[in-house]
Amino acid sequence: MLVVTPTIVERIVQTEVENLVLRLGPYAERPGNPMGVHFSRFGDATAFLAKELPVRFFNSVLAVSLGTVDHLDAIEAFYAEHGRKPIFEIAPGRLDEPFALELDRRGFRMVEFHTGLARELTPEDAERDPEGVTAVDARDPEAFERWLDVYLEGWNGPGDHSGAKENMRAWPRNAGWTYYLAHVDGEAAGAALLDVQGPTAMMGSASTVAKFRGRGLQQRLVSRRIGEAARAGCDLVVGGSYFTNPSMRNQQRAGLYTAFTRGVWTHRDDSDVPPSS
Repeated sequence: MLVVTPTIVERIVQTEVENLVLRLGPYAERPGNPMGVHFSRFGDATAFLAKELPVRFFNSVLAVSLGTVDHLDAIEAFYAEHGRKPIFEIAPGRLDEPFALELDRRGFRMVEFHTGLARELTPEDAERDPEGVTAVDARDPEAFERWLDVYLEGWNGPGDHSGAKENMRAWPRNAGWTYYLAHVDGEAAGAALLDVQGPTAMMGSASTVAKFRGRGLQQRLVSRRIGEAARAGCDLVVGGSYFTNPSMRNQQRAGLYTAFTRGVWTHRDDSDVPPSS
């Protein structure tokens, strides 16, 4: 059973930040930055902005600490420069009454919960290797293109995903990232990725093609990534989900525990808050 400590919370939060920097960095490097991606550090916290990617997590201030209250002016100015208002994700122990009152004074209120999950890995976890899940050689452009096809269809349905692919084609340069496909009767039906950062592994985004949902593919992908993390020498695997999302239940069934539940704070006058997923 996972015993949650401030150290565990810090590992989860920092792993998320590093993962998002690696994930969004290639978007910002495209000529003209068409996705409007920017991120900047403010004390312990990192502010992310992805104007053309309407996902709340990509447009939030992460790793907020009690000291973030001293950077609120700068954070608000950073978002205002791009025509946006900040969204704060605040874990337990990182918000006190003066900080909360200051957020309220500036017009922010808590609207949602975002769960951080984790599992301490054991030698037995290294034996996890579910059938029908294969690792993709991302160095092979054709193989990675196939992974992108399945991943993006799982998220967005069939169609032209050329723009999204252009954003993601630099992902294979990220050392420590591994990509997986789950199959049904030989057909690729689900996709997922794992980000290994030293002793900590993060189960990144995953998706299932619509016609294959409800067949346990995400359970198999979660199990494979836990096994891979253990075989890589990690002692902790982390995940996340907005509260009660099906992804949260899949991770819990695989033995991940709720490490903490963050409050998500948005501005009461912000009519352009991206959805949580």
